[in-house]
Amino acid sequence: MNTATCYISKKKLPVAELYKGRFLKKEILDLIKKTFPDFNDDEYISIESLNEYRKKYMATLLKQENAEISEMGQQVIESIAKNELLSKDLEEELSKDLTRGQRVADRIASFGGSWTFIGFFFLFLLLWMCGIFLF
Repeated sequence: MNTATCYISKKKLPVAELYKGRFLKKEILDLIKKTFPDFNDDEYISIESLNEYRKKYMATLLKQENAEISEMGQQVIESIAKNELLSKDLEEELSKDLTRGQRVADRIASFGGSWTFIGFFFLFLLLWMCGIFLF
């Protein structure tokens, strides 16, 4: 059975339970090198030690994400204090760039989906079925 030594824990383990540095994600490798500057692509790390560095890496990501969320939260608080809007009326802004045909299509669609249109159409069908309209 092939064995090798984990660079971090100095334990001798089967190669199947070790990873070579070259197969690690760059960010995790950089994190390991902060603690062990001589760790390189040919060194081995145990799954147990690797999982510890993965946890540290995830904690770092979460802290960064939390900082970004905190910044966004700060912007919201400032906007509320100034009585500013947090969002714009996008429909009004988007309608500025519409062509004439698009505006006509929007008007037809808004009428075609209205209760007024449905009422008129129902009345037309009723009158037509009763034979009032003879085309």
